[in-house]
Amino acid sequence: MEEFFRYENKREVPSLSNQGSLRSGNKSDILACVEAPNCRSDATKAATLVVLDMAAVVHMVRPTSAHTFGDYVSQHLVPFVKSQITPTVTRVDAIWDTYPEENLKTLTHQHRGLGPRAKIGDGHTRISKQDWNTGFLKNIDNQKELFPFLSKELVKQDLGGRLLLSTNLQSVLSNKQQDISGLQPCNHTEADTRILLNLAHAANQSHQIALVCTFDSDVVILAIHWFASLGLSELWVYHGTGKRFVTFPFTLYLSS
Repeated sequence: MEEFFRYENKREVPSLSNQGSLRSGNKSDILACVEAPNCRSDATKAATLVVLDMAAVVHMVRPTSAHTFGDYVSQHLVPFVKSQITPTVTRVDAIWDTYPEENLKTLTHQHRGLGPRAKIGDGHTRISKQDWNTGFLKNIDNQKELFPFLSKELVKQDLGGRLLLSTNLQSVLSNKQQDISGLQPCNHTEADTRILLNLAHAANQSHQIALVCTFDSDVVILAIHWFASLGLSELWVYHGTGKRFVTFPFTLYLSS
């Protein structure tokens, strides 16, 4: 009995803490509990909407040959976005994180350290030779300036006549005339919940099959909860970290 109640007066829940510190782990491990066949479905090719978690994209797509931030858009970012588009896709949504001054994650960002500050300017600024992920992107002020710049540049690009929506802080930019009143203003600070807002908007615009590309396991969990309310007939979530495709109604496929 004494063993059973030994944690009774502990401030932290034992299942979440270890000697007063939160237990660590990889969020993507939560997907491992779902059994999946070792195959990949071609059903994603039927999607008419692609939604991209752009913070994840920017961390993955590094400026290997670009000298300036403008070059980065044309040489790296736009080719990647185009590579995600299949012949059936008619709309692409680029969702960006925002970083308001009063943010619950500010302390977490500070604990991760701070990379050197670098100005983006009008895009002609040269990209520093420092490492992209552990240097430049590690500074939140760099991301605050970079993401709006990239969002504005992205909607200037030709995607073969397809509609492109790109979030920009609380607003949404579009490369063609479109009713986006249901998407802005939006006070969501992170892409994971804003992705769901865009999916619901697309469903109201007659899209039925959508593909989301993300590195965030939160998006998968949110989709499990909200899929029935989105109005889509089928939703595919590609989780890049675990190389998995999650489809709703819920089945999991390992990518080849």
